[in-house]
Amino acid sequence: MIDTVSGAQIPDSCENQSSLSAAKSVHWKTIRFMFLFLALPIGIPAGFIVSNGFTSSEIEVDDQFGEIYPEDVDTSENSVNVWFQTTAFDPEGLTANMNIYPWPTNDLASPFSSSTILRETPVRIWVDELYGQSLYTFEADEPIGAINSQMDVLSIDHENRANDSIYPFDQYVLDTYVSTEISSDPSRKDQEFTPVKTFDFFYTNPLPGFEVSYQRKSAWNNELSGIHNRTTIESERTQGLISFTATYKRSSAVKAIALFVATFFLIGAMSLTWITARIWSKRRPPSMQALVWAAATALGIIQLREILPGHPRIGIALDLIFFFPTLLVSLIATMFITVSWLRRDDFEI
Repeated sequence: MIDTVSGAQIPDSCENQSSLSAAKSVHWKTIRFMFLFLALPIGIPAGFIVSNGFTSSEIEVDDQFGEIYPEDVDTSENSVNVWFQTTAFDPEGLTANMNIYPWPTNDLASPFSSSTILRETPVRIWVDELYGQSLYTFEADEPIGAINSQMDVLSIDHENRANDSIYPFDQYVLDTYVSTEISSDPSRKDQEFTPVKTFDFFYTNPLPGFEVSYQRKSAWNNELSGIHNRTTIESERTQGLISFTATYKRSSAVKAIALFVATFFLIGAMSLTWITARIWSKRRPPSMQALVWAAATALGIIQLREILPGHPRIGIALDLIFFFPTLLVSLIATMFITVSWLRRDDFEI
């Protein structure tokens, strides 16, 4: 092949190599485009579907018993089983609200859809709660409904993670106790109560923004060894004693949104720094478009901070690492671009 400008002969191999390089460049551009705009966006819902995200309640029972029902344990008669349902959790106040449903067996009470009515034997429940009555006595022919309790989430031995400043990677552990008793002689006015066989079960309702994991244990004897042993747990339940932990941690969706927001903060700061550096070095003129971009970024990140799930308080680690620096960079860039634009000799926008 002959170069039309210089008249020199160009080898065909060079022309083929140039064409091949151009084809490879287009090929890699196409792959990058497909990955960024198709594979990544489609991967999120695909992963959600594969992991059974539509049916997951983000509640699990992580012990040797797992998610069982009364018929799976030896509490079919002369028992007062207890169901627990977490209705709310406050990571700042470190409190959890629970509905506690005492559910006597059919020989002790008549069951309905949401409550039971005792036959002849009174029942007494003690709950390790933060405020309220703590001790609940239900007389014969009296309905038993849900006990709404607020509990202190102390996260004993897990204090390093129990801090909302490390949102969304914070984690909290509730350690609670319940005991069940029935009247030994209902005919007596000065009733005496004795322990009754029980077991703890958990409602599988999702708690917005959190994943909850329950773990039964036998902690009434205050001995650390063997508290997760199946035999000791069953032994305490036969004495009417319940103890378990509930672990609250941010859901995968909350973590993903928080990471997306933090990434946007980082990209916004880098973009404004790049634009300002180009204007500073006189490689780009200050313009109204750049000024609007900087001002919009400052307003946008403030609004974006408000959409963080769970509305974490101002001053968490995400603020100190991403939000405050990005806000400062956007304000400095807005001020610098404004001054640079006002100093221009022309009036071009």
